[in-house]
Amino acid sequence: MKRNAENIEFGGKIVMRCVVKISWLAVLALLGAEEALAQQALPAIHVGGHQKATSAASRRPTQPTPPRSPLISGPVSSANLGGGGASFLAPGAQIERGPTGVNGYFAGGTSSALKMNTKLMDLPQSVSIITQQQLQDRNSISLGQALTYVPGVNIAQGEGQRDEVVIRGQRTSSDFYLDNVRDDAEYYRDLYNIQSVEVLKGPSAVTFGRGGAGGVVNRVTKKADGVRTRALEFSTGSFGRKRVTVDLGDKINNELAYRLNGLYEQSYSYRNFYNLERWGVNPAVTWKPSEKTYISAQYEHFRDRRVLDRGIPSVNYLNTLPNAGTAYQTYNALANANAAYLFPGYPAPTNNWTYFGNPDASHSSVNVDRGVIFLDHTFDNNINVKNQTVYANYDKFYQNAYAGGPVNFNSGSTPYLGATSSASGTCPSTTGNTPYATGALAPCTPIVGYNNYTPRQNWFNQMDFTYKFNMFPDVEHNLLAGWEIGNQKSTGNRNEARFNNSSFGAAARVNAYFFQPTVWNPVYYDQPNFRRHTNLDLMAGYAMDQIKITKYVDLLAGVRFDSFNIKYTNNLGAVSLSGVNTAGVVTSGTGVVTSSYNNYWGQEINNATNRVSPRLGLVIKPIEKLSFYAAYSRSFLPGGSGADQFTNLTLTTRGLEPQAFMNMEGGFKYEITPSLMLTGAIYNLRRTNQIVNDGTFYSTLIDSDTNGAEVALTGKVNDDWNTSVGYSNQRPYVTNSNKTFSTIYENVQRIGAPGTIVVSDNGRVVPLVPFNMFNCWNKYDFSNVLGQKKETLGLGVGVIYNTKQYASLDNAVIVPGYVRVDGAAYFKVTENIIGQVNIENILGANYYVSAHNNNNIMPGSPRAAYLTMNAKF
Repeated sequence: MKRNAENIEFGGKIVMRCVVKISWLAVLALLGAEEALAQQALPAIHVGGHQKATSAASRRPTQPTPPRSPLISGPVSSANLGGGGASFLAPGAQIERGPTGVNGYFAGGTSSALKMNTKLMDLPQSVSIITQQQLQDRNSISLGQALTYVPGVNIAQGEGQRDEVVIRGQRTSSDFYLDNVRDDAEYYRDLYNIQSVEVLKGPSAVTFGRGGAGGVVNRVTKKADGVRTRALEFSTGSFGRKRVTVDLGDKINNELAYRLNGLYEQSYSYRNFYNLERWGVNPAVTWKPSEKTYISAQYEHFRDRRVLDRGIPSVNYLNTLPNAGTAYQTYNALANANAAYLFPGYPAPTNNWTYFGNPDASHSSVNVDRGVIFLDHTFDNNINVKNQTVYANYDKFYQNAYAGGPVNFNSGSTPYLGATSSASGTCPSTTGNTPYATGALAPCTPIVGYNNYTPRQNWFNQMDFTYKFNMFPDVEHNLLAGWEIGNQKSTGNRNEARFNNSSFGAAARVNAYFFQPTVWNPVYYDQPNFRRHTNLDLMAGYAMDQIKITKYVDLLAGVRFDSFNIKYTNNLGAVSLSGVNTAGVVTSGTGVVTSSYNNYWGQEINNATNRVSPRLGLVIKPIEKLSFYAAYSRSFLPGGSGADQFTNLTLTTRGLEPQAFMNMEGGFKYEITPSLMLTGAIYNLRRTNQIVNDGTFYSTLIDSDTNGAEVALTGKVNDDWNTSVGYSNQRPYVTNSNKTFSTIYENVQRIGAPGTIVVSDNGRVVPLVPFNMFNCWNKYDFSNVLGQKKETLGLGVGVIYNTKQYASLDNAVIVPGYVRVDGAAYFKVTENIIGQVNIENILGANYYVSAHNNNNIMPGSPRAAYLTMNAKF
């Protein structure tokens, strides 16, 4: 079997290399044969009618590219807006993909959703586009900040070391893309080189491949489009922020253009001991050998160093009652799951700056190196070919000592909330896996820790062919066909912490006194937990046709076939289990883990998955400015991989069916003015076979169902007023759960103590999803009112409202809802220097902005102000 697996892997690599060579040879051959093809151009196809032929020469541009207008209705890259002088691109052309028809906060179309230029009015999908103007006005410098004002999207904490979002009830750390290519490593993304951010909601497997259960987030980089750009930006403000960015670009001649973006930041935070330092550089160049050919290359190097902060733990106030310790000591334990549901906990009552854990032993670092070569060529027969090759190396390491459990205010028979007793004013240390010291009267919380080295290497090649033609005189087709191949290599080397100079294998945690939760105990990360390596090969082919049947009806149909081969290697020795016999059956209690996975050293597990993902959409336009749509789409994740990062595969999970996502959606889009759009959608999103870690060493298979609705108003109300308003209502529930298996131990069944009935998760609310979310950001330019030039003075105001959410699947802890008010003032210093002041949380609300689980909850920022100066020269 092993030899067969090796043969399959070897054969797969040969096929992938051949496909890469064939794709580039095909591009070169097509380019070399252009003149021959022009002489024998593919005519438009017409059945049942006659149409006058158009010569290839008549389609060639006969006039030079005109200067760019502030209002662009055609498919021009958003990167081409806001510079000085005209682009050297041909009219209607754009380098790579991104929003189109951009004006202020408004984007009339995108070429990312379907890999073809498509107006949003004609797209059977809900899409939120955050333009460059909106990013600047809100002073959004990170991806999390940019997504704060998007309806239906919530920000997860990501353990304080990565971007993690919840889109339509689906949590993900991997559904991130950069210019339509997967950027799925776990790190915090900066926006210094980003032109716009797109959120394409609902599964989009035909375009983006696996995953994307609730949608995907696509960042669009600033391109070397030949527009003269000279910008230097400096930002400073609360908590020691110091940040500078530079953006330079121009055309060298009529065939060459360059772009250079750079960043350096050193900042602190309202959170004690927190700081970060990051810098990045992103040069890009574009070569235009002809009016219909663009070849671009870019490289990015990005570094991020920061203190890792996982927030504060929770507390259950039922546990503060007399004699409650014995009956309700660990409120989220299996035997008390129903009690936890009826009497949930809340974030611990502490200051928003309090650090739980050891900041000296908690930090993360990432180095990103990413190179891209992109080719775009249009033949005289209207066939367009795009080829993109990406290689990315992510060197990531993090370690943390953090709150690993709730605050225990009453572990004895009498509650103790003060700090005056000399006998119990400090928490005694405990060893092993004992959460709390028996009889400890002072409020305590356990501090645990681990580190993890998680490098990843990605390479992808995408080849797309698009062709516009008429099958019948009035039936227009916009056809896409292409393939994607790639390889991802991932490593995970995790070590558990030990404290207080203890012997190896002991002191897996230390108790911290609640009123002094920052600990400085010696921490050693030298107890191996796992050593994993994953090699993923993928090959995919896809086709999609956007059909304009009449001027009132459009049809979208697409399909994609994906083939995956995952090889998982475990390089950790055997484990020992207490309370689990050699057959893997719990014999006493619930079983205690004293090491990690019961796979032998060097064990290799292979899993092959082939899947077909369809997509259908219907758009009806009763009038030119109004469209209604209905859509159906499906996506998947290969079975048994645990999560969307493919970091764990066992003999048990290898046989699991792939996770499946099915989305049914209906909606409308109304173009109130040429630069203001109202959109709305209702949807049902079903997810099956999801593996969820419930906080123990066991995992659960669940199915979930999310019903939701959202509405958004985005764009320019008039020349002085930009607006972005959104509301979403979501109801995500678990519809089925299976807790009688483990993703880690072969044949280990999840049971409680003898005679205990396992509590089902059916009916629980999917975590980190507020039922109601409202956001609104408005900017008004008062220059005309004051009789001054444009951008002399402007004001902005924003409101964010989220209802409560649960921190974990057990629904044991509630993260309260909140209202936050933000503001901004914009002013012109000189003709070339514009300043702005952004104030976050003007009213000083106390709130919690995100969570990772029941005991990693992040308090929101107090009132903070930032000054930004932008010079263009």
